[in-house]
Amino acid sequence: MAKRVTCFAASSSRKSINKQLVTYAAGLLVDAEVEILDLNDFELPLFSVDREAELGQPALAQAFLDRIHASDALIVSFAEHNGCYSAAYKNLYDWVSRIQPKVYQGKRMLLLSTSPGGRGGRSVMELALSQMPRFGGQIRGSVSVPSFAENFDVERGASFMYPGGIVAVHAGGRDRRSIWDALERREVYGTSGPRILLWFDLLNGPGLQERMPMGSKTEMSDAPIFEVRAVGSFEQKPGCPQYSTSAMSPERIARVCQGECYNPSDVRRKISRIEVVRIRPQESPTEDVAKLIDDPWRTFECDGNPNGCRVVFSDDEFRRSGRDTLYYVRAIEETSQAVQADPLRCEVDDAGKCIAVNPCFTIGGDISDDCLAPTEERAWSSPIFIDQRG
Repeated sequence: MAKRVTCFAASSSRKSINKQLVTYAAGLLVDAEVEILDLNDFELPLFSVDREAELGQPALAQAFLDRIHASDALIVSFAEHNGCYSAAYKNLYDWVSRIQPKVYQGKRMLLLSTSPGGRGGRSVMELALSQMPRFGGQIRGSVSVPSFAENFDVERGASFMYPGGIVAVHAGGRDRRSIWDALERREVYGTSGPRILLWFDLLNGPGLQERMPMGSKTEMSDAPIFEVRAVGSFEQKPGCPQYSTSAMSPERIARVCQGECYNPSDVRRKISRIEVVRIRPQESPTEDVAKLIDDPWRTFECDGNPNGCRVVFSDDEFRRSGRDTLYYVRAIEETSQAVQADPLRCEVDDAGKCIAVNPCFTIGGDISDDCLAPTEERAWSSPIFIDQRG
């Protein structure tokens, strides 16, 4: 079962930079159920014992505690106001601590802070590091980001340095209509960032539709036969190609891209393996979903050919299973170094559980650290949906 992680910025500002930071951190989590709270949803009158005698225990204070209780871990980004917590956070804490003094209820915590200045909210971070254990928090790591506008930029975050996933389409042309048609056909796939090439086809479709691409849906009674073809992305050269300056000035390239652009060499990375995922929809609401998802169902090792990898396989269980089934594939590249591939640098125990973090940016740490780590870049196809005929 996925861990539940609750995240919030200890600020009520609608444009809070700490809200941006904690939202970014939440987006890095994998295999987790994430909830991002907004302190404005828990706004309460200014605390005093007289007000408490009048109002009792407000429902919003209890609701905040309930969210903490339901969590496995917390990520909190602290705004610094005059070297201390923000008034909004302090007031909420004053109310909830009257219900439960150990507000954070033994939950594991990652503490964040940022500010426009060079200290990155260091004063409030030091305060939080000293107080959170007394408030029931188990601190597992802390990250302080100084000079927010320089070190955390949304425009940079969408650049080549931090590309996130991208979508590819098998379209008949580069015009808008052709791309939209491919999206409607679901003849699309995603990648973790690199421009991997991927094809996934059903080879023995019924009637005249013998070869059917990813995104297709059909009915058949015979065992389906599939073909997967994948070609790795180009190794990148440092810097930016000369033609980049035709669209942007060198100064803007330096700011937006930090001097690194899409700059492919003529050498492609190798595809290390192909993974196939098979999913069978529920036939009743009580059926165990976990038993219906085979991930991966099959794995095919590739031979390291730089021209790509091709596999053909069938599902001989399809006909006798009597069940509708969908299939999709992943193409995994050989291991490579990537920025922010492991931003928390988790230290794990023998069971693979994260017991401590060593983030890229910590108080007093080296903010020039590129946070390089090994990763397996990948592409994943749209499914092919096959229903049982008749």
